[in-house]
Amino acid sequence: MVNRIPSLVSFMTDTSEHRINLSRQWEQLNIDGNVSGKLDLSVLEQCQLPLSAKRNFHRPTGIEGKSVVRITVEPMVNGIRIWLNETETPLTATDNSIGMTEDITSNLLPFNQLKLDITNLASMDEISVGLNVSLCIHG
Repeated sequence: MVNRIPSLVSFMTDTSEHRINLSRQWEQLNIDGNVSGKLDLSVLEQCQLPLSAKRNFHRPTGIEGKSVVRITVEPMVNGIRIWLNETETPLTATDNSIGMTEDITSNLLPFNQLKLDITNLASMDEISVGLNVSLCIHG
């Protein structure tokens, strides 16, 4: 007789994840909050601090039901603050301590804006390789 009931292990090891890279196509903001140019967060060696930038994106499709959407920033860097739709979103260390993340599922709108501020870094060496900002969709 064949056992047709999936094992608990198969449910626990389901790690389906889809990532949407948001590191490119940011608008750099000047001290007055006006757009001063384009910015690719994955290449930051020429930037001066403090740095402010914003990026618009649509709510990902197909995330109804049990899906969880997290904003993830890698590597983990002190001095980064993020706002989603003008509400500050505190980030916590990821399980592997490589980056920072937060569940934003309930705060997503049909059209969204992320704003990022980088201040008070000990040196640009902390982010010399750039930042990876992404939406991680689980489920």
